[in-house]
Amino acid sequence: MTEALFSPILQPTLSSQVLHELRRQILHGQLPPLAPLRETQLAAALGVSRVPIREALLHLQRDGLVLQTASGALAPRAFVPSDPQQIADTRRQIEGRAASLAATEHTAADLAALQNNIAAFDAATSPEELARLDVEFHALLCEAAHQPWLVTAWSALRWPFHALLVRGFQKYVQATSLGDSKASTADHSRIVDAIRNRQAGDAETLIRQHIARWEEWLVAA
Repeated sequence: MTEALFSPILQPTLSSQVLHELRRQILHGQLPPLAPLRETQLAAALGVSRVPIREALLHLQRDGLVLQTASGALAPRAFVPSDPQQIADTRRQIEGRAASLAATEHTAADLAALQNNIAAFDAATSPEELARLDVEFHALLCEAAHQPWLVTAWSALRWPFHALLVRGFQKYVQATSLGDSKASTADHSRIVDAIRNRQAGDAETLIRQHIARWEEWLVAA
């Protein structure tokens, strides 16, 4: 075996840090929908040049979190009423297939990761953390199918799905309580049990029902 030509990168790049911070602010609503994202202002606020800002904004466009407005400016996406339904419809197709495959293709490590996620979700202390862990559960579910192209397809929905979850959890926690917002734990546990028991049909049915409830919850939140 030849010697590796590259040394591992141990520290995140400046561009990745800028991307992480801008994405966080958009997801959490600190950069509001349709408010112009001006490179000069963002660079000054973050203490960086305009280059990593420009790179991050292009990445966020690909993520579906930033769009170009009619004026030509870039701005955080404003979700419209049809977005949750369209995202839910697509998720049903992708995650339904993922759950079915995961029931036959999962490994012990997949099950452990899903169980650890459920435990972390139960211990979450903020709406933003609930949203992050909820998204992570569905990502882990898709990964348990061991179909790389399926994961690629789901990844196209990841950040818009995440943004909608943050908004939903923020509103729901404000209206009820943090504890009440953890109701989806029961759904997640049932899905994992079906996968563990290799019940492909049940796993697919449960995830489809779960996504339907998410769509209803989001409308009501």
